[in-house]
Amino acid sequence: MVQDYSGNVLHKGHSKDGLYCVSPPLQQVVSSAFVGIRVSITDWHRRLGHASFRAVNHVLNSNKISVEVNKRHSVCPDCEMAKSHNLPFANSVNHATRPLELIFSDVWGPSAVTSTYNSRYYVCFLDD
Repeated sequence: MVQDYSGNVLHKGHSKDGLYCVSPPLQQVVSSAFVGIRVSITDWHRRLGHASFRAVNHVLNSNKISVEVNKRHSVCPDCEMAKSHNLPFANSVNHATRPLELIFSDVWGPSAVTSTYNSRYYVCFLDD
């Protein structure tokens, strides 16, 4: 039984294996809660953490979830970038001969979350 602070009974249910099953009254059921939209397999690919389309199909079929069938899957730009193997720059022929002769740097930011000292940018220095 579920009661509010004043003692009014809000719900009643029966105990089964230590759990209480509470069913809402039929007049409170909203039909829109049972309405869904069909989502593309590309959307599911993103929702499932960019899993392979074979894995996405397996998960969806195992759970009897229907999707928009598109025979040609569009290439996911995020996966394409993550799997790229080409370096953005050619390998350098010249190398530094002593410490601090050639330093590379990279700046990242602004971050939506600030650091402990309220910094929003990150800079990295690399000695060749």
